[in-house]
Amino acid sequence: REIIPVGLEYVPYEENDDGTYKSGSRTNHQYQWEKKVYPQDGSPDKEELETEYLKDTSIPAFDNTQSNGTKKEKGLSYEEVKIEFKVNLNKLTNEQKAQIMRNGIENIAEIKNDDGSDNDSTPDNNRPEEDDQDNDKIIPKEFDLALRKFIIGIDERDIDSRIPEVSYENGDFVYNHPKDNVIVYKDQEVRYAIRVYNEGSQDGYAAEITDDIPNGLQFVPEHSLNKKYLWKMYDKNDQETSDPKKAVKVKTTYLSKENESREGANLLKAFDDTKPVSDSNPDYREVYLVFNVVKEATENPKVMTNTAEISNDTDENGNDVDDVDSIPGDGEEEQDDIDTESVEMKYFDLSLLKYVTKVIVTENGVKKEIETGYNGLENPEPVVKVELDRNKLDSTEVKYLYTIKVTNEGEIPGYAKEITDRIPDGLAFVEEDNTAWGWKVSEPGKVTTNYLEDVLLDPGESAEVPIMLRWIRNESNLGQKVNVAEISEDENEYGIPDIDSTPNNNVETEDDQDNALVVLTITTGSAPIYLTLIITVMAILGTGSYLIWRYVLKHD
Repeated sequence: REIIPVGLEYVPYEENDDGTYKSGSRTNHQYQWEKKVYPQDGSPDKEELETEYLKDTSIPAFDNTQSNGTKKEKGLSYEEVKIEFKVNLNKLTNEQKAQIMRNGIENIAEIKNDDGSDNDSTPDNNRPEEDDQDNDKIIPKEFDLALRKFIIGIDERDIDSRIPEVSYENGDFVYNHPKDNVIVYKDQEVRYAIRVYNEGSQDGYAAEITDDIPNGLQFVPEHSLNKKYLWKMYDKNDQETSDPKKAVKVKTTYLSKENESREGANLLKAFDDTKPVSDSNPDYREVYLVFNVVKEATENPKVMTNTAEISNDTDENGNDVDDVDSIPGDGEEEQDDIDTESVEMKYFDLSLLKYVTKVIVTENGVKKEIETGYNGLENPEPVVKVELDRNKLDSTEVKYLYTIKVTNEGEIPGYAKEITDRIPDGLAFVEEDNTAWGWKVSEPGKVTTNYLEDVLLDPGESAEVPIMLRWIRNESNLGQKVNVAEISEDENEYGIPDIDSTPNNNVETEDDQDNALVVLTITTGSAPIYLTLIITVMAILGTGSYLIWRYVLKHD
């Protein structure tokens, strides 16, 4: 009888209806092995293999008169039977597999029944010390390659936070590395690493790796990394192509035995579970490739998932081999010879609004503060008009308090690191009026502040910074004053530029820049100073068309 050990599978014999061979082991059929099941009280059924192939075969007694030659020639006669098993570890736990790889699979055979005359053994009693029982041990080799894919850089920026950290827990490999989407924008280069680990007990090669190309990414055939690692492009019919626009996947044989620069350079050595996990245990090799982002941030789908897979593997001799838990090139994502990495299109967009919040008029030492009630969303925004008494002009002071509101209209958190305000002729910046908000003169007619530099604006959030300007008292300094503010420096963690504006370029059609208008006039007689909100007066002043553009077309 044979006891079936964990890790071995009996190979039965099958024949066709006409009695001819169909499949299975001819050896097991020849030696008449049969599987027997013996129920056990309170335990799983016991399965054994038994044969009566030798039941009618007489084995001559030992002849001690012969002393030379082989055992049979020495008088020791024997007969033998053969049996065939298949190593099958697929149904075992990782811990069971690891133990088998360390200690092997022990297979026990014993005489189950004899003629009753054995003088030192009792059949079917499972006693290893008796000579009617013996065992043999095999240590199976398991071929098992695993693949991990991760982004290592965007343009000139290196990324090392996505490199896998490997651990070995209860006979299973665990790869810890971030899989959140990496934010990109059009025309950026994305650099990937594809790393193949040997988790098994058999040396081998990752003979071919395939990487697909999602919509929105495009392979860069002229890039030095893509050339070095021997990537080739293939179209939807799996035909090699030289046109990146037709390519739907790329393949490389860089890590194959045929392409190694010296003997064993690409060979992935078996994992040694007697040693701790390190940078060389499990052994790995890797290749790199580069794609370009070729679509706009507002196009869908915004997430582009890229899949890499071992599409062919070989043993240490370059021959075909079966991976224990994966089928190369089958695209099954639950297997460990395949991995994905995703990039996501998001846009960055800070906008700026500027509006008059308050007018402070002091006449003969009497201060009047007039709130406009504006929030910058009026469309069109009313213009602030202040009328002054000519007879009291020398004792009149006018201050305007503006609010500059920055809003994140994009999908990425970011900062307005610096804001610039351009002071119009006829108004003056006084630093003591603005110390609370950090405004400083950067050049004549221009002031800047970094008041909001540490205020992170999440999408949809706004932040404000005031600025106060004074009217330069002069009877001839009247009429319209246009004050312009702009985001002169912005920032986000991805280095993505604003989608529709360039900081500090003073282009009035961009939404990171806005202006506010005030008008000063003089009345005759002793009429009181007053403030009104006017719109139509601007048409009288010849600026009606400008207003239409600023308040209607620009914001639409």
